[in-house]
Amino acid sequence: PWGRIVEHDLLPLRWVQVEIDFIQSLANILATAVESAESRTAQAAGAEFGQYALESNDLEATVARAVEVATQVLQTPMGTLCRFGGAGRWRVVNARGHVASWVGEETPAVRQDDRDGDLVRVQDWRTEIRLVQPERERDAGVLSSLGVTLRVGDRCWAQLTVQDVQPRCWRRAEVDFLRSLANTLVAAVDRSI
Repeated sequence: PWGRIVEHDLLPLRWVQVEIDFIQSLANILATAVESAESRTAQAAGAEFGQYALESNDLEATVARAVEVATQVLQTPMGTLCRFGGAGRWRVVNARGHVASWVGEETPAVRQDDRDGDLVRVQDWRTEIRLVQPERERDAGVLSSLGVTLRVGDRCWAQLTVQDVQPRCWRRAEVDFLRSLANTLVAAVDRSI
């Protein structure tokens, strides 16, 4: 939940259904306005990143910008881009937040057979039963993750992931935004090869 509307009175009051319906209507209008504003912000950030990726000849800087934009727009304290290194291992090539020290280190991949296509979406690692959370993430206090795989040609090239330190129900718009960033990044990789 983004917020809560609370109505207070100094005297005891029995709420009638029409008053409850009115407050609920206000909450729905505010929720729609917040979602609309978030959507416009995400679209603008995605377009700006696309322009940057198109003009940049520096793949490393483009990767860093993708991680930065993902964490800012999705309002997460951490983000990473890990390159697939074979044998079920990922090498962290860019990280933002208090996991920035992971750059250059290897981490085990989430079991690929349990993923929803190229998407890893975990609302709360403490209750997750399909996937095994990497120990390093658990030690860093990561409770929820959203990641998309970047495929260059027919091979797995990297994974762009954002992490949060609280449980989080990832909305469809957030998944779509991260996929959009990943697709833009794949185009930049294709251009650099």
